[in-house]
Amino acid sequence: MHEALTLLSGLEDEDLGWLLHAGDETTVESGTAVLTEGAIPDHLFVVLSGLIDIRTAATGDTQLARLGPGELLGDISFLEQATATATAAALEPTTLLAIAHTDLTSRLQADPAFGARFYRSLAALNAQRLRERVGALGR
Repeated sequence: MHEALTLLSGLEDEDLGWLLHAGDETTVESGTAVLTEGAIPDHLFVVLSGLIDIRTAATGDTQLARLGPGELLGDISFLEQATATATAAALEPTTLLAIAHTDLTSRLQADPAFGARFYRSLAALNAQRLRERVGALGR
């Protein structure tokens, strides 16, 4: 849950309310791909419950990560406006909050203060991820 806390800690209550209102809660069955490597995602996802498996062809389809409640999917593709670099699939029935890129982009353009808080929070989240990965390499 730490990823969502990193993202949410930089946002105001109104921002959080908007994200919850704009997002659609959806449940996917085990084995369902949420993001597909090489495809352009159209949603940013927050895992509400369940587990997501992250794999990429570049590593011989080896599991890179397992994401659980509170973790984000698709944020890098959103930031870069690029294809997904990995496939994310449900390991079990998983509930997600799906926020459409079009809705999020409209909000970011309409409210620059929200945009500043949102992008700063994503930057902090990705810095945290990088520190964790570098730390893991040293172990």
